[in-house]
Amino acid sequence: MSWSRPLNTNLRLLLDEDVQDPIADEICNISAFNVECVRDLPAIQGKSDREVMAYANSKNRIVLTIDGGYTKARYPICTHPGIIRIDSKCKHSAVVCDVIRRFSLSGYRIKAQHAITHLTRDEALIEGPDCRVLKCSI
Repeated sequence: MSWSRPLNTNLRLLLDEDVQDPIADEICNISAFNVECVRDLPAIQGKSDREVMAYANSKNRIVLTIDGGYTKARYPICTHPGIIRIDSKCKHSAVVCDVIRRFSLSGYRIKAQHAITHLTRDEALIEGPDCRVLKCSI
């Protein structure tokens, strides 16, 4: 008899309202993620970033956003489940979907917990609880 449980590396995400519908639909179809969308939650639709983060904290969800307001200065590392920011230079939805898909497959997604992760077209910069920045190609 085995006493171990299977390792679950799925990330619990909360998609901010700035994530467009086609992108949200793609993210919801990635098996590595358990997703809720702000636009589907009347209690936090149209609310401030602070209120969205408070909800994310209460539900232990990482906020995925394109909004530059989710910064380390406003939300220090280890005071939230995590923030994944997509570089605003990634304009086209197909590019954003590809970046997120590659990140989900990269093996680095688990490091996004309690960290601030910045996704660009080619890499992830993950600043974690140890204050080190992990730069990885995706």
